[in-house]
Amino acid sequence: MKELIDCRYLSINRFLIEKGRNAKHSLFFITAGGIEFQINGVKDTATEGMLVSFPNDVTFKRHVLGHVEFYYFRYKNTDGKPLPVGKIPIENTARMTATADMLLKLEVLLGHEALKNSLLNDLFTQAEAEKTLSSLKSDSTVTLVHSYMEKHLRTKIALADLAARACLSPTGLIQHFKKHTGKTPMAYLTALRLGKAQTLLSSTDKPIAHVSAQCGFDNPYYFSNTFKKANGISPSEYRKKYKI
Repeated sequence: MKELIDCRYLSINRFLIEKGRNAKHSLFFITAGGIEFQINGVKDTATEGMLVSFPNDVTFKRHVLGHVEFYYFRYKNTDGKPLPVGKIPIENTARMTATADMLLKLEVLLGHEALKNSLLNDLFTQAEAEKTLSSLKSDSTVTLVHSYMEKHLRTKIALADLAARACLSPTGLIQHFKKHTGKTPMAYLTALRLGKAQTLLSSTDKPIAHVSAQCGFDNPYYFSNTFKKANGISPSEYRKKYKI
């Protein structure tokens, strides 16, 4: 998970630090203007409606294209999962802006760390969701299988059944999914189930066993182990930390 250090809204004509390596992970959400940047030698440009991620392990150069306004977040990556690097286009900018603005307002208040962290993680969740949906739109096989998975998360789903629906062999479906999503079909299914579990844990008071069943896990013990392996904390700890 990501834990907020601080956040601000900036309106600048020049960066105070135009090259180097960040001491902390940082994320920009640009609302006006743009920047040109280079990360690990790769050049790119980001403009209004885009996120830009600068993990602390990358070297960068950056400069403002005339003028830029953006939300600026510094955070800790406590689960050690790989972070996005560079530009992330956002389609639903209204949702992203609303979340960022709410987080900025909460930042001036003492305490409320769990709520602030939940909103920060929502920024990354939206970015990942948009990236996934974008890839789905470009591939009919993944779209078909994804849709079936979402409708049947509570039930047992076998690889052979998914392959048959896609008119592919199980091996062919695995290869196709790994090419287009970076995951095997079953790993993709588990990720969908865990995402659903996070939503239920943070937004409801349903017992862990109920959440487990709603997300298609055979038993709560297996669910808890899988959840902790993916998120670094147990379902009960996640609820305590991120319950809204």
